Amino acid sequence: MKLEMKQLTFVAILAAVVAHTCAQVPVVRMPAQGVALSWTLEVDGINLANFQRVTGLDSEAEVIERRMGANSKLIIQRTPGQVKSPRIVLRRGLTLNDKLAKWRGQIERGLIGQSLKSCSIAHYGPGMQVLARYVVKSAWPSKYQARPVGKTGRIGILELDLDNRGITRTQ
Repeated sequence: MKLEMKQLTFVAILAAVVAHTCAQVPVVRMPAQGVALSWTLEVDGINLANFQRVTGLDSEAEVIERRMGANSKLIIQRTPGQVKSPRIVLRRGLTLNDKLAKWRGQIERGLIGQSLKSCSIAHYGPGMQVLARYVVKSAWPSKYQARPVGKTGRIGILELDLDNRGITRTQ
């Protein structure tokens, strides 16, 4: 009987500690259902499509290692090398025009110079306020997958890959 009482006391104390701790942690509320956080691709100042997922907005540099010093005091010094521009992947998009397909068509026809575009990718939160904006230099669509959505005439974009020559966050 005493063992059970000690176990119950421990459980009561643990419950009180958890309740107190949870009261101290701020609650983060997710947007209401139906409020989508979205990404917008703008090329030449025109909104071409909206997307639900974006990856590749990274910054990375090669690491150059140099050995310095004598054998007994060998030091490896690391310095930044060439900056890499990652491939940006936009997924699950929607557009009312065919400008992305035409842009990809320029690559397929070998019109490389005409197809390099400066663009921006904006991330919108609830209430459609811009949370972040990225400027992408000399972007071109290296992959384009799309299909129509029902009879609406809208194009559902499954995936769009953008290769580029640099990404800068401006907001």
